Amino acid sequence: MQTGLIKTDYRPEIDGLRALAVIPVIFFHAGFDAFRGGFVGVDIFFVISGYLITTIILRERGRGQFSLLGFYERRARRILPALFLVLLCCAPAGFLLLTPPQFESFFISGVLGAATFVSNFLFFRDKALYFDEADSALNPLFHVWSLSVEEQFYIFFPLMFLLLIKFSSRLLMFAVLIIVLSNAFGTFIWGEQQLSVFYLPQFRVWEIGSGVLAAVYLANKDNDHRISKDIDSGISWVGLSLIVAPIFLITSTEAAKAFPYMLYLMPAVVGTILIIVFVTKETLIFRMLSWRPLVGIGLISYSTYLWHQPLFAFSRNVYGDELPGLTLLILAALSLVVGFASWKYVERPFRDKTKFSRASIFLLSTIGVMFFIATALVAVKYQDSVIVKNPIVEAGQIDFDQYMADLPDRFVECQDPSILEEHVNWSYGVCFESKSDKPMEMAVFGDSHALHLFEGLAEHTEKNVVTLWKPGWVNGAPFVEKNQIFFDYILESEAINTVIFSVWWRRLYELEGAKNFEQKLTKAVRALTIAGKNIVLTADVPTLNFPPGKCLFMNKALARPQCSMDASILSDQEEYLSVFRKLDEIENVEVILTRDFFCDADDCYALRQDSLLYADHHHLNSVGSELFVEFLAKRSEYF
Repeated sequence: MQTGLIKTDYRPEIDGLRALAVIPVIFFHAGFDAFRGGFVGVDIFFVISGYLITTIILRERGRGQFSLLGFYERRARRILPALFLVLLCCAPAGFLLLTPPQFESFFISGVLGAATFVSNFLFFRDKALYFDEADSALNPLFHVWSLSVEEQFYIFFPLMFLLLIKFSSRLLMFAVLIIVLSNAFGTFIWGEQQLSVFYLPQFRVWEIGSGVLAAVYLANKDNDHRISKDIDSGISWVGLSLIVAPIFLITSTEAAKAFPYMLYLMPAVVGTILIIVFVTKETLIFRMLSWRPLVGIGLISYSTYLWHQPLFAFSRNVYGDELPGLTLLILAALSLVVGFASWKYVERPFRDKTKFSRASIFLLSTIGVMFFIATALVAVKYQDSVIVKNPIVEAGQIDFDQYMADLPDRFVECQDPSILEEHVNWSYGVCFESKSDKPMEMAVFGDSHALHLFEGLAEHTEKNVVTLWKPGWVNGAPFVEKNQIFFDYILESEAINTVIFSVWWRRLYELEGAKNFEQKLTKAVRALTIAGKNIVLTADVPTLNFPPGKCLFMNKALARPQCSMDASILSDQEEYLSVFRKLDEIENVEVILTRDFFCDADDCYALRQDSLLYADHHHLNSVGSELFVEFLAKRSEYF
């Protein structure tokens, strides 16, 4: 018989559970391989939030003290002061340190979205991928999407809850159970729609609702509803195991993205419920989770969560993506220190009703929201001139999306009916000509790595160069079946005598496997050479391990070289280059190594003569395209 069910207002083991949630999240965002599943900490928070909010409502209603105005006041005291402090500190840093492609997402989806609790919808609009380091690791406010989901729950849940409980607690429990189960099933069914399942609140209801269900269940049971202390203890251990397992068993980002995504969350959600419901004072789990250091981290978990991502992201933006492990550990520890300071000097004072009245809290909240909305809108509209000149904008750097967006204004889409029809019928096939008044003589074929050569080719040669490309290293492969119309067009064209293949070869090699890659590429190359075409195979440009947009700024402002990396990074090209070397032996086939342009014996560079060559980590900008094509022309007899 259970005698230890905790009926006090405060449960220290819940704060310990918060610590167990926030620490893996921090280590996951740090990029430690041992914590690839650390993202489930956010889902633990969702369950805890559902439980705590429901418990508060039930307790206050039982005492006849509950009011909606009071509820929203407490949420404002709890959430907004620490959040506003983070936004206030991040906004100036974002203006100074972020590149143009990062700028709008940071201020609109981050600053404005966080202040208005719609970040999840805005990141969904931006198609920002949580498991894509290019999206998440460098965005200082990427993590606020989860806060928005919770706040949306806080806004609408009390009204629905009070309506249901008016009839009966059993009806409430049944309704919540149905909602949780149906939503969980819907989330499973829609699992392939990862953006939707990840960001949209309707796919998170089952997690928060699970916490609600736990709270309603406990509220309707007395201390005698358990079987024995041993069973309670055993179930608690099962719960802890289910929480810990996905944190360490998910061993790769690809595994984390696998369908169905929900299956990676289910154990942690169920485990959290089991601990909430079955932990007792007599269990070892209670003593473990009530350990004072864990409870302390749990108490500051909200502020710590707010601060850890800006510390990681801004550091990566300044010093490069690949921060040393020791640096990451220091930043993780610093997030705890700053989180503690924020909890002590911001969170606690604003919760004190003797210092800040209800009216002042609502007034300050309104002013804060309006201030950050205005800040975000003004910053985005006047990013070149507001407060200070953004040094990255001043340097004239553009991102690859902008590079692509500018092409239709400078070049003509292919006019040949057979290509035009393919382009129209397939929404993401792209075909441009450099000089449409001349016959096509040269084709650059592949994915976006073909497109980033097009501008340089168009500027360098008087020939009419055609680019036939499709985004994605799979879609852009010359031997992919979907590309057959494009491939056949080149094969059958009498005018096109030179074909340049440029694809993200390393990714394609990994996907196809060594045997398929060699067989398919060899078949494609031989078919073109038999048709009398000259073939140029260009190796990958070196993939940068630092944000290229920082190069000029960091070099000039901080007098530190930030635009090079060790040449050993090219070692990952060797596998597919072994295939290239075999093809190089075929008549009319050339292989050109990019390392001879970008690298010396020791390092590879993103700068040449103080000019930035890259638009992002693995695409060239206009300058890089033109300079690299000049290099190709000197090395090739077919230009």
